[in-house]
Amino acid sequence: MNRRTFIGLAGASTAAVATAGCLSGSLGSTGSGPEDMSVDDVENLNVETTDRNTIEVQGVGAIGTEPNKAELSAAVEASDRENASNVVQELATGSEQLTGALEEYGIPAEDITTERYSLGENSRRNQFEGEHRFRIEIQDPDSVGEVIDLVADSGADEIRRVNFTITDDKRSTLYDQAVE
Repeated sequence: MNRRTFIGLAGASTAAVATAGCLSGSLGSTGSGPEDMSVDDVENLNVETTDRNTIEVQGVGAIGTEPNKAELSAAVEASDRENASNVVQELATGSEQLTGALEEYGIPAEDITTERYSLGENSRRNQFEGEHRFRIEIQDPDSVGEVIDLVADSGADEIRRVNFTITDDKRSTLYDQAVE
């Protein structure tokens, strides 16, 4: 599977030229100040002069990388025609089984978080229904298939939203590289 993540950067900076003579002669200009400079004096630079003492420079940077993290959503579901407490008990049992299997596999407890917990009566089906949905962070994206199999074998009733991404640390590092 070809997965790539792109970090984009677009920015603008403004530099004020304090004195009229500070750039004279520095770029081969024969004039006495920045008003005599031309874009041709600087290669590969997008320059827009907004007034005599300001130069605005804009640039775009992008960098691509492979994901180093994956996330998925998995849910344990339960229903009962008699009462809601049976649904709560089934959800608790199924959730403990699922989280225990994930932790035994090596996924830390802090990477398994509750995304949603719901319990209600479905009047059409004349039963109580509940769902305990988890967000699971997988630090090794190459193991996603194994984790999906494990989640399915551990009692999850629904698996959705597999998302390949990058960690905040990697995103910050790539951002810094794109700025350079």
